Amino acid sequence: MFVKQATVLWVPLGRMRRFRDNWERNPRMQQAASRTKPWTIGFAVLAAVGFALSIAAHVASFQGSQGPLGRYTWTLHMGALFICIPAALAARRLLRGVPRKEQWKALLRGCPAWTKYVLYGLVAYALVNFGIFLMSPGKGGAGLMPPAAVRGFSGHWMAIYAMAFAVLYSGAKEDG
Repeated sequence: MFVKQATVLWVPLGRMRRFRDNWERNPRMQQAASRTKPWTIGFAVLAAVGFALSIAAHVASFQGSQGPLGRYTWTLHMGALFICIPAALAARRLLRGVPRKEQWKALLRGCPAWTKYVLYGLVAYALVNFGIFLMSPGKGGAGLMPPAAVRGFSGHWMAIYAMAFAVLYSGAKEDG
């Protein structure tokens, strides 16, 4: 019974590998990949704008205001979720055929060497910031996202947008 199930799983995997290998050798598919560069650059710019807006919202939250987007600060949530889709597609392309131990290095191979450490710092800051947010007493505020909530979430926004930018930047360099 087990052999039959294993065979059923391995046959499609072998076909998928052959399809992927043929796809990588096909010049038409390589031309299609080069046409994705403008899109990748456009999404990288969106990620950079989201990163800048999340920093501005974070700084403004310490001053008791909602930031540059005002009552529309909640849209940074939606933007962070949206930008993850093209970043995941770029990551998938960058990680094709890379062993698991080398994936982080391969993901950022188009970025400067210091990028990895900045991303580590942003993730650590997001976790510490969110922990402080959870432990601080709840402060009410006007609007959908009061400044205390903006402060709590903006650390994550910064980390997500920065990671998306790094992956998309690396993907754009690989497409070129």
